Amino acid sequence: MDDLDVHRTCHARLFREHCTFYNGIFVKDLSRLSRKLKDQIIIDNSPSSYLFHPECAIPITSWYDDMSDTELTMLTPILEALSRVDDVRDYLKLFVKDNRVLFTKAAQVLRGGKLQERSSSSMPMEIHKAGTMNSTKEANQVPESYLRGVNPTQSNRGRQRDHSAQNSVHQPQQAELR
Repeated sequence: MDDLDVHRTCHARLFREHCTFYNGIFVKDLSRLSRKLKDQIIIDNSPSSYLFHPECAIPITSWYDDMSDTELTMLTPILEALSRVDDVRDYLKLFVKDNRVLFTKAAQVLRGGKLQERSSSSMPMEIHKAGTMNSTKEANQVPESYLRGVNPTQSNRGRQRDHSAQNSVHQPQQAELR
């Protein structure tokens, strides 16, 4: 995470211990973040991680120190477009099928201007790498139970990079991508 968060915009890091243990698996329960689901995205390599909210999910492939991986970079225009929509779920269902992103379809939708944009008075979106995207005023308020024992500057070096075990919460100023 330190390599990804070079500008130190990440103010908290959420890991497996912040997930809900359900039927023997760890699930990221977006409803625990006290934000509207229409304003949240989970980017993850494990469908079981977003079992509770598949309509808010952008699936990605697993990543283990592959420096040639550009998947999150390819998501940049999609994430930017989603920052302007009223309900991310309406948009995600257009190009996320069978646990994969249909990039060609996403590009067509982006070019076609089929997005219902937020009003200009809306707050900017926050992108949470491998986590959520939201635009509520409470965006920087992560529930205390999620932060107990989480050091916002804790180094992630030496940990195996598995997106299903990690969430990051970012400041609204910048979108951070792998």
